[in-house]
Amino acid sequence: MFKFKVLIISILVVCFYSGAQQSIAGELVWEKTMLSAFYKAMSEKKKIILFVGRDNCGKCKYMREKVFESEKPAVKELLEKKYVLWFSDADRSTEWNRVANGLREIPLPLICIIDPASGKLYEDRTTGIQHSPVFYSRLLKDSNK
Repeated sequence: MFKFKVLIISILVVCFYSGAQQSIAGELVWEKTMLSAFYKAMSEKKKIILFVGRDNCGKCKYMREKVFESEKPAVKELLEKKYVLWFSDADRSTEWNRVANGLREIPLPLICIIDPASGKLYEDRTTGIQHSPVFYSRLLKDSNK
């Protein structure tokens, strides 16, 4: 019985440790709804990066997998530190439509910086691909406001 308890505790410790490593070294965490993104941003006193795209869009995949996850420059680190990330599927959700106000066509991806504390619709809005250095400098400029 004692050996069984030790085995169970050992397994739990290993699972906890590996789960902690995955969250540190894993992919970025994306909120799926406006409500969860705003709640988290307000409770953590962060801004929101709204990313509108499609799972099968090549430009969207490039931004999410290459640019947002970039270590050099440290886009990923800056995103984790200063922003709550909200992904909205362009075809399955309409929550993002307000920030697209005024755009006749919406080339994907649509990327908006939202400050829940300011009450503005958005602070920054871009569409299409941005390479890591350009996106990083844009984030730095915004995070220093």
